[in-house]
Amino acid sequence: MKNRDAAPAAVKKNRILFAVIYILTIVVAFNVFLYFNLDSFMSAAKGAEPSGQDGRHYVVIAQNANLDYWDMLRAGALSAGSETGAAVEIFAPAVSNAYEEAEFFKMAAASNVDGIMTHVPDEEQFRTLIDGAVEKGIPVLTYDTDAGYSKRTSYLGVDNQEIGRLAGELVIETIGEVGNVVLIVQAQDGYQLDEREYRFVIGFNTYLSDYPELLLIREQYSTSSVISAESIANTLLDTYNSIDMIVCTNAVDAIGVSEAIKNRGRADNTSIICCSVNDRVIERIEQGGITAAIAVDYYRLGEIGIETLHNINRAAGTAGTDELVDVVTAGALGGYIEKNARRENSLGPRASGSDG
Repeated sequence: MKNRDAAPAAVKKNRILFAVIYILTIVVAFNVFLYFNLDSFMSAAKGAEPSGQDGRHYVVIAQNANLDYWDMLRAGALSAGSETGAAVEIFAPAVSNAYEEAEFFKMAAASNVDGIMTHVPDEEQFRTLIDGAVEKGIPVLTYDTDAGYSKRTSYLGVDNQEIGRLAGELVIETIGEVGNVVLIVQAQDGYQLDEREYRFVIGFNTYLSDYPELLLIREQYSTSSVISAESIANTLLDTYNSIDMIVCTNAVDAIGVSEAIKNRGRADNTSIICCSVNDRVIERIEQGGITAAIAVDYYRLGEIGIETLHNINRAAGTAGTDELVDVVTAGALGGYIEKNARRENSLGPRASGSDG
């Protein structure tokens, strides 16, 4: 009986010992991982430093390494780094991931870089990170999306309310002061606008309010999917006999809407304005399926960001952002394509983790 009782006790003791060893192994492995990641982070920065230059090190954190416009941001930032003599690294998750962006930010701050330029996927989460970095003396610029209640040094980008106003201007230029207009807006889960979309709607509606015969007959929310947008467009075309203009706040919706209009034979009667640009939008503009697009110049945004960080460190003035928007029409398409083709020569291979 005594031996029988002793065996379970010994097993229990071994299990506890094993669990303790297992937990300690995980803790040690995590710390080793963190140490070598920070070490490689600093080593990469040192290796990226141009020879004979001032040695400043800036980090840019992007939303997604596999989006074309983030490639343009990368090229602009690296170009400005070359001009200023600073080492510039671009970090981005392979797919949009707020957690990974936050980890990149933490690593940059822990490495005491000379400045951080960051996309903000989650304002609440990033406010704490930004405040901590600024309190350590690291300038932080937000771009494209902002953390307005944080201690960030500055925000770079365009005001979406102004983009909405510009879209209103393009409506007037295209169809005049009389007509029926539909606005399709990207919404979270199909029903809730984020701050950017909300400001766009304010700017657009405010501008159109000065033209009483230009009727906004529908403000439609979408989930930003080509199939969804095509379905929305078909419903709208069934509901309204006359739609002179459809304005889409993103490229995906514009492609779906243009497909529906083409299939219904309404291309001569309904114009489309898109508030972002990708290769398919350019193709539709060439074909006449989309009338115009508003493009944010991410290459120049990357340049301005690094120039601004460098000027902060040199106690100089900062650059403005009034040059960040292009209006792309069929007539202006050649110049837009040529400008971006020149820039693409400096892109190099796309990296899914970091670029140093």
